[in-house]
Amino acid sequence: VRTLRKGKYFYMRFFQPYYPDGLNNNYRYKMLAFEEWRNLWKAGELDGAAAQFFSRKTAEALFDCELDPHNVTNLAGDPAHAAALAELRAEMRKRLRGMPDLSYYPESHLVQHAMGNPVEFGQENESGLHEMADLADLALVPFSEAKAELEIALGSGKWTHRYWAAMVCTSFGKEAEPLVDAASPLLDDASEPVRMRAAEFLGSIGAINPQDTLVPLVNETANPVLGTEALQSIVWFRDHFDGKYPVERSNFDPVEDGADVMRRLDYINGVPYPPKKSISRKKSN
Repeated sequence: VRTLRKGKYFYMRFFQPYYPDGLNNNYRYKMLAFEEWRNLWKAGELDGAAAQFFSRKTAEALFDCELDPHNVTNLAGDPAHAAALAELRAEMRKRLRGMPDLSYYPESHLVQHAMGNPVEFGQENESGLHEMADLADLALVPFSEAKAELEIALGSGKWTHRYWAAMVCTSFGKEAEPLVDAASPLLDDASEPVRMRAAEFLGSIGAINPQDTLVPLVNETANPVLGTEALQSIVWFRDHFDGKYPVERSNFDPVEDGADVMRRLDYINGVPYPPKKSISRKKSN
């Protein structure tokens, strides 16, 4: 997510709008208020703004901070605010390409390739980052306008194009069903991030059981950050699809358990916060 504020308007650009804000992360649900919030949602006792936290979002949002200080009512589809939306969308586009924003790459790739010198990495890959940004922005136009370019990108020789095309398809959801045949070969892609995003798209529209692709990714990847990313998706499917895609802790035996892999597996096992071992101290005389 990237945000801009100008005057009373607050603009938000969601690059994975299908993920609800209430998706599990380990530190948040240590807080009792968040835990109760999620329990109420699971019990079906929320509606309105409170339930919104556990729903998918649109690709962009615009809020009037004077009339709506809690940023609940998205004005992005309101013709009365079209000029403000267009202005802030254009400013966002300019800023992200001017940085350039390295987060168009998955974090698992950045950890492996960019952390030695992120500035140099961004400069060397600037044209590729702009290409990814253009693909990501297809989520902002009607699917009928994006379909042809997405189909080309799903079959591209560049893994970054296949990666972003799959994510944009997931953003469109059922609208992107005509691209199932183009996306299905990506479940066996040479790129692990591409396989992950293809499983998200196809699983989110009910074309496959995504856990059949995502669980082996966690178990077999040598990159624990990729394993953590895949577990994010696994938990999304387990918690937010009415029980259609269950997983058990026993399904997992990862070859690499660094990053947040083990803590996310603890959550799947129902023990999100194992008690810390007590440290005995000798009393001073």
